[in-house]
Amino acid sequence: MTYTINRMILGHDALRRVFGASVDAGLLGSQTALTATVFASRLMPFVSFDMISYAAGLSRLHAWRFALATLAGIIPASFLLAHFGGEAVSGDLGRATWAVLGLGLVTGLPLIWAATRGKAERKR
Repeated sequence: MTYTINRMILGHDALRRVFGASVDAGLLGSQTALTATVFASRLMPFVSFDMISYAAGLSRLHAWRFALATLAGIIPASFLLAHFGGEAVSGDLGRATWAVLGLGLVTGLPLIWAATRGKAERKR
């Protein structure tokens, strides 16, 4: 009963009014597509985890698939941040410098790529 009340209060019925029966069929289609969407969103640090979790909760995605995609998606970023953090506090200035540069590169390259791609598309 709680599941039904939460769906009514938290948005499933509102989505059904907007999108019709396609909500019950799955907005993105198959379980595989939904799982891949959650996985890809977890790899992107600028996408809100809360927003994706809420959207997945309103979809027909199975909880175990959501958990698996979330776990697999956050492992790479967690490893990188833990590694760079360990290097930064190691006490060795050279290692700390490389850690900061590496983290800056991991963060900056996607931003530079997006900016240059956007300029190239606007020129067309």
